[in-house]
Amino acid sequence: MRSKFRILLVFATIIFIAYVARWIWWRSGSIMADSEWNYMLQSSKIVVKELPSSAPFWAVPFSFFPDDNPYYRCEYYRFRSPMLFSAQTHQGESFTVSTARVEWSDAGDAIVYLDDVQILECNAKGYWSKAP
Repeated sequence: MRSKFRILLVFATIIFIAYVARWIWWRSGSIMADSEWNYMLQSSKIVVKELPSSAPFWAVPFSFFPDDNPYYRCEYYRFRSPMLFSAQTHQGESFTVSTARVEWSDAGDAIVYLDDVQILECNAKGYWSKAP
């Protein structure tokens, strides 16, 4: 009887760890675009992620279904640093974007596109503004 309890306890622990890992992966989002700009010793990087609109711990089974209205976060990293310098979040209008891309100018300014629609601009210093 005692060995069955241990097996059950190990099995429950594995399921709980898998559940927590799935929750962490789900709420951190998926990368849609990753682009880097380099000029001499200067370097900048923009990562565009799709984030769920809500990711409560109890709702992990729903993470397998597509989100109707996700958030799109644009993250800016400077000087090849792993630390986030700035970020801007955009929420679409009840549709899910299929592609994202980043266009860089020679000066290091960037424009972020979601499905070929210009949504955000980022200057070379890492400050975001809405696209005109």
